Amino acid sequence: KAQLKEWANLPFSQDSTNQLLESITFCVFGGEDSRTFLPRFLKGKKSPKCAAVWGSNVLFYRCHDCGIAPSSSICIECFNKGNHKNHNFNVDRSYAGGCCDCGTESVWKKEGFCSDHPGPRDDDNPSDDLPSDVRLFSSITCQKVVSCLMDLLNSPTLSDALVEKATSLILWLRQICGAAEALRWMVCEVFIRKEGKYLNSLLTSRTKLTMHLEGDLTSLQLDLLYYNWYKEFFTDRFLAHYHEFIHDSLSPDNRGTGVVEYARTVLEKISVQLFNSEEKNMVLAKEKG
Repeated sequence: KAQLKEWANLPFSQDSTNQLLESITFCVFGGEDSRTFLPRFLKGKKSPKCAAVWGSNVLFYRCHDCGIAPSSSICIECFNKGNHKNHNFNVDRSYAGGCCDCGTESVWKKEGFCSDHPGPRDDDNPSDDLPSDVRLFSSITCQKVVSCLMDLLNSPTLSDALVEKATSLILWLRQICGAAEALRWMVCEVFIRKEGKYLNSLLTSRTKLTMHLEGDLTSLQLDLLYYNWYKEFFTDRFLAHYHEFIHDSLSPDNRGTGVVEYARTVLEKISVQLFNSEEKNMVLAKEKG
C-alpha cells in the first residue's frame, strides 16, 4: 500500500505516457489480458445495461413499443437478442451519435431488454467482486490518471505533445471502462470525489479543447453516464454550466476552433442522454425552477 501511494504521488510527466499506461495496465490485470483475467472474478456477472456508444453515421434500432422517450434507441446486437416480434420498429442512422438504452428502465421498457442486460442494480457496487489488491491498485491508478488528465486539460496552452498525452489518457480510461463494470464504477467514483472536483474541472476545461480532443472526451463522458447515480450527479453539474455551452456554440469568437465543436457535440450527444425521460425532466424543472 505504501508503494502504491508513493507511486501515485510521482509527477506523471517524468515518464513516457504510453509506456507508463502499458505498465499500470499490466499491473491492474495481473500481467494478463483483461479478457482472461477479469472473468475469473466476475464469472456469471451480467452487465445490467448495454455500454455501447456510437458516433455519427451508425445504424441502430428504434422500437416504438419498447422505447419510452422519442430518442430511445438500442444497438443492433441488443435488438437481435431481444424479443420484438410484431413490434413497431425501424432502423435509423445516427446523425451526431448516441448510446444504447437496453437495460435502462427510465427510457426502455423492461420487457424489451435483451438476454444480456437484465436491468440496473445501482445499489450493488460491482467492484466488490474484485480481489482487494486489484481493487486498491485500480482505484489509486484511476485517481492518478484522471488527475493527470485534468492537469493537462487545464494547461494554459495545449501543445501537440500535450494533446497526444491527453488523448492517451482518455483512451486508457475508456479501455478500463470497457474492460469491466467494476472498473467503470471506479472511474465514475473518481470523478465525483471531493464534491465533483474532477467533473467540475472537466466541464470548465472546454475553452482550451482542440478539434482532436473533443470527440474522444465526449465519448468518455458518454461511457460514464452508465450508472444512474453518476448520471444524476453529472446532470446537476452540467446544468450549472449549460448556459456556457450554449454561449460557446454560438459565439463568433470561437468559430473554427475545438471549442465550438465540443460545445455542439455535448449539446447534441450528451444532452439527449441526460434529458430523455419526461418524468425526470419534470422533476428537474420543479427543482431548478
